[in-house]
Amino acid sequence: MLYELKMQERFDAGEDSERNRTILKLITRAQQRGADYTAIIADLADFYDISKAEAQRYYDQTQLTNSH
Repeated sequence: MLYELKMQERFDAGEDSERNRTILKLITRAQQRGADYTAIIADLADFYDISKAEAQRYYDQTQLTNSH
């Protein structure tokens, strides 16, 4: 049972990691296409069923990543 729980945790972490990469790519592409900040945040929140605050965190993370 413990093994199954550990494997599920790893699977969930992998899904979260993939989701994060996908969201960050979507933000970058939306910016490249000229989408404004407000539209990006609203679309992310709606599509992924997350709060606007969480969408803002993803957006901020993209800004940090792209500034390097």
